[in-house]
Amino acid sequence: MTVLEARRIAWGASGRNGGFVSPGWAARGDQIRKRVGTDDAKMLFRLSMEGVAMVSDAIRDRARATAIARLRLSVFCGTAARSALPLFK
Repeated sequence: MTVLEARRIAWGASGRNGGFVSPGWAARGDQIRKRVGTDDAKMLFRLSMEGVAMVSDAIRDRARATAIARLRLSVFCGTAARSALPLFK
């Protein structure tokens, strides 16, 4: 794996990611819905779920290719993601 930084080490994304991947956005679901409408809010939430799946697949493939048993995937649905759940009822 290679991490590229635009400036110095840990300046950008590599210094901000604590190794967590979660669905949803920083804004709550109701805020997103008010801004873009229900259909687009649903699409954005699904897009965030696809992102989690992509990372999950990459971890699984990397673990298989390198026999790293320590890599684990846990899914935590934080407040912002939980606030989007009513969109799907």
